[in-house]
Amino acid sequence: MVDAEEPEDEGAETTPSEEAKAAEIEQERGRLLAALASSNPDTVVHKVAWILNNYPDTRNSDITLQLRYWETFCPDQYDGSAITPKDLYRLPRLPTLTRARARIQNTLRLFLADADVRRQRGTLSEEEREEAVAAKHSSAPVYAVYVDESGKTQRNLLVGSLWILQGPETFRMAMKLMQWRATSGFREELHFTEVDERSLPYYLQAIDIVVENASALSLKYVTIPRAGAGPVQVVVPKLIYHLVVRGIAHEHESGRAPLPRNLQLWKDSEEAGYDQLVLAELSDRLRNAATAQFAGDLVIDVVEAADSKGNDLLQVADVFTASINRMINPPDPAPKTPGPKDELARYVITRTAVALNAEVDDQYEDLAVRINL
Repeated sequence: MVDAEEPEDEGAETTPSEEAKAAEIEQERGRLLAALASSNPDTVVHKVAWILNNYPDTRNSDITLQLRYWETFCPDQYDGSAITPKDLYRLPRLPTLTRARARIQNTLRLFLADADVRRQRGTLSEEEREEAVAAKHSSAPVYAVYVDESGKTQRNLLVGSLWILQGPETFRMAMKLMQWRATSGFREELHFTEVDERSLPYYLQAIDIVVENASALSLKYVTIPRAGAGPVQVVVPKLIYHLVVRGIAHEHESGRAPLPRNLQLWKDSEEAGYDQLVLAELSDRLRNAATAQFAGDLVIDVVEAADSKGNDLLQVADVFTASINRMINPPDPAPKTPGPKDELARYVITRTAVALNAEVDDQYEDLAVRINL
């Protein structure tokens, strides 16, 4: 049964042109995706989007959405047990959450319900009516993958990634890192290039938090000699593609994170034009693989660039990737004595036990994995 939906509030504001309105919507969409990428939503709309993203079954049911929202963001008031009349005065009300969901799905066109549900809600487009293809992902869990790249001007090009194997774990991991920041007082961004003697202990603490949560995540990377590989903007989407497809295949075959799944992939943003080229090529290749290789059991939900500022999960991917880069693309000339970057790189390699050579077979039960092409 599909829950009733309140129409989205049209409001009294108008825009001078359709182009301006489209630009405003695109900006709103970008802000929402940035909040999701950091797994740190701070408004009702962003929190509803986080639930829709990580619990796909909520896209079809406002009641399911409401219960998941309460469980996740109101744990002190709702623990999943009985609800009293008094609770209903304190918890976010269904119409509020329904309006937020309608804004996300109908205006921003994100995290859509299945075609049958949209048809009943009256929001199925004419093209979708003609196709009448129901999505298969209504209850599938989520892979959340955070990707960074390094070595673009060095001998070896590489792509590293942090994988959260159950989408809702992104919030828990982000909260652990936020709590660590509050306790330690460290407020700076985690970027390998910024580490120094003063900040090194904090970086090591952050790596320890990641390792302590190894059951919920994985670190994967792939590398290739840059010479003869072609332009970076052509090679990078291919590397990310092989990293994702090989990683998904092994997670599925091992039974640790089996299909069907939704994939959300966040790439650390660089230049807008470069990111557009990389993500357009990558999205096409992944969607083809979802159909041809995974028989539709993989749904490509989100493939976006996101700013790592304020995003601890992308920052972890940066530190992991750059640490490997430091080892396979060592500075030339080598420093006379190891510096903070060398210490951090060695610590990351040791704590994650990641292999640095292609002779070692992929071991997907390990925390960190090299994907061998």
